[in-house]
Amino acid sequence: MVNAGFVPDVVTWTTLIGGFCRVGRPLAAKELFFSTNMARCPISRLVLLYWMVYLLFEATSLFELMEKSGLDLNIVIYNIMLDGMWATGEVNGA
Repeated sequence: MVNAGFVPDVVTWTTLIGGFCRVGRPLAAKELFFSTNMARCPISRLVLLYWMVYLLFEATSLFELMEKSGLDLNIVIYNIMLDGMWATGEVNGA
């Protein structure tokens, strides 16, 4: 894509990352997220993508990594986590 002269934007990267999540390749999605311009976007976007495709362990692990790293967790990430837990039946975790 880049070799053909196209400059990917946030929509392009989000689509690619979402595709990796949908086909069960969360680590590839995570690598792409951190190796591209997406790293400038909130990491909550990656957590949301994980929940959207029911990658429970990956979403929870990334959230825990965010906590341990001392990132400023705000209402957006907590809402993503709660919504994901409720949607996937993880009511006790919520």
